Amino acid sequence: MDNSPTVVPISATIRADQRERLLSYTKRSGAISISEALRELLDKVLPPWPSDAQIIEIQEQPA
Repeated sequence: MDNSPTVVPISATIRADQRERLLSYTKRSGAISISEALRELLDKVLPPWPSDAQIIEIQEQPA
């Protein structure tokens, strides 16, 4: 059995109004970046990840 972590690539498009909300959320939650805020939000809206999965990077898409 392979014990390597499962990597789940995610591409997200952030609208201007969403970006402002994420920046606000980032400041309230003490997260260090929009990526951190997105990870926290994804944890709440997506089904639980397999125990060995992790989000490596989420990049903001240019408008």
